Amino acid sequence: MSTNYGSDTFWVNDAPLISVPVTDPFLLVGQRITRLLMTPRGGLSVIGGDANRGLDVRRYVLARVSPAKLAQAQDQVRLEVLKDEAVQSAVVKFTYAGGALTIQVDCVLAVGPLQLVLNVTALTVTAVYNYQ
Repeated sequence: MSTNYGSDTFWVNDAPLISVPVTDPFLLVGQRITRLLMTPRGGLSVIGGDANRGLDVRRYVLARVSPAKLAQAQDQVRLEVLKDEAVQSAVVKFTYAGGALTIQVDCVLAVGPLQLVLNVTALTVTAVYNYQ
């Protein structure tokens, strides 16, 4: 039995002028996770979403992060990613370089592996999805 992941429009930051339907399960889950990792906790409740979802990763960019806090931050992101019902498992790795943060999320979905790479600055989050 196959899983229906639904459909979405192809966007994360702003609604495009032309809506492009997306039915690829990897892109759907990747975009959903990206949006969650750009939204402050409870930010979705204003539109009827879950008040316990969301984690704005931009807060980690300028923070002083000890090794213990780094492990805690990576675990917070992993737990947020696992809230998506399509994600079976996830591993998260942070890399700091030149005032920016790269977050690599390796997920396992029912349809296969998905690697999500977020390039995070204090103002922006860009995403790259790698899958086969």
